[in-house]
Amino acid sequence: MLKSLQVFVFPFLALVTGLVLDATNCRIRFLRIPDTILIFLFALGTSFILHLFFPQNLMTHIDETYTWKTVEPGIVVGVLLPLLIFESAVKSNSHLFFQKQWLLFALTATVYLLTLILYTALMLPFLRIIDNWNIFTVGMIFTEMICRF
Repeated sequence: MLKSLQVFVFPFLALVTGLVLDATNCRIRFLRIPDTILIFLFALGTSFILHLFFPQNLMTHIDETYTWKTVEPGIVVGVLLPLLIFESAVKSNSHLFFQKQWLLFALTATVYLLTLILYTALMLPFLRIIDNWNIFTVGMIFTEMICRF
């Protein structure tokens, strides 16, 4: 039971560290340091200090136990996906989305068709050379992909 709860140590520490760095950045706003630069400098400094002062066997234990290097990808998705969905739901403006719905649909359709045409134009020579496909087969696949849209 305790072993399975160790998965939550890393996101909890990351959340606490993020909150501390956000509060710190609000107080030193006059320096105009971007958030990502502050996070990078904090991570670099913390890593340097931990590797300098902690024994090697303790750093190996922390690295193997509390980081997500050995965690299954499904567990990572299960931990992070609800948080990401909640954040996007809170920060999205649904009224703006519904006002611009047709514009978004037109943009999505245009980008989809352009990507499809570009992919077909790039893959047609490869499929003809490698798998000896004829133009009719590639055209049928292209038409089927458009009809699915």
